[in-house]
Amino acid sequence: DQCAEGDINWMVPRILLGKAHLQLGNLDEARQWLEFALKLAIDQNHEDPESEIRELLTEFVE
Repeated sequence: DQCAEGDINWMVPRILLGKAHLQLGNLDEARQWLEFALKLAIDQNHEDPESEIRELLTEFVE
């Protein structure tokens, strides 16, 4: 959490926190982190992380 709190534009900690919460079954928390990370990926033109995040978010649609 400390890394994510440090720089609001740092996408990587948000992806990692989203994945961790997903594995722990904390779906609301995971979605929140991943949606924030997705916005950053789009804003910063990071196509590979954007694809990864979109794939992770599909787990919420099922």
